[in-house]
Amino acid sequence: MRYTHWKAVTLGAATFMAAHLVRTLAWQPWFHGSYDPWFLNSGRAMAFTVALLAVAGAMVSARESA
Repeated sequence: MRYTHWKAVTLGAATFMAAHLVRTLAWQPWFHGSYDPWFLNSGRAMAFTVALLAVAGAMVSARESA
């Protein structure tokens, strides 16, 4: 039987929200965005979000395999 790992889902959602908060606060100086702050509106913002989600995924994977 398959089930959802709620801790992993919650960590992913929290990571995405944290990334969005950082993007919103540092939109002009870090990402040079001329549009509204969203992770698909800038290549740098997209790379930043993917990097944070990869780190969170690695943390979950390391914890699950231990």
